[in-house]
Amino acid sequence: MTAALLRLLHVTVAVAFITGLIGRAVTFGQARSAASLETTAALMKVSDWFDRRLVVPGSILVLLSGIAMSWLGHWPLVTAAGRPTWLLVSLILLLLMVVLVPTVLVPERARREAALADALRTGRRTPELDDALRKRIVLRVRRLELVIVGAVLALMVLKPF
Repeated sequence: MTAALLRLLHVTVAVAFITGLIGRAVTFGQARSAASLETTAALMKVSDWFDRRLVVPGSILVLLSGIAMSWLGHWPLVTAAGRPTWLLVSLILLLLMVVLVPTVLVPERARREAALADALRTGRRTPELDDALRKRIVLRVRRLELVIVGAVLALMVLKPF
């Protein structure tokens, strides 16, 4: 694969990943404030689609294609003086996200899905579902994801060091 095609792949996957993050955030926010259980369930389904189809594979592919680009381009992680480059800082930030997904987001998704299933069985929006949709740790980690992606995008474009 040529460097230009790899760069195109990396940018395309990054766009899909960011689209997924934004789509998931919007639909999840609407699910939290929806009045009916049916609307909440439908919005949660759309949010889950963004997560499973764009965010998860996009995050993996953008990381792998970025690593491949840096390897092919012989881009250093540290300068000759031993200072970190934008690439190392970006990699550390992305790895932080990698750690938060299985430790926070995956278990909380399972709890949300169980709460939704219980609510659908009872036919009404339950306090457990409301609690699962308003879980502070999930909202904070998802905000952190957006901040990290914004920071990595800025580092990649500006290359400040």
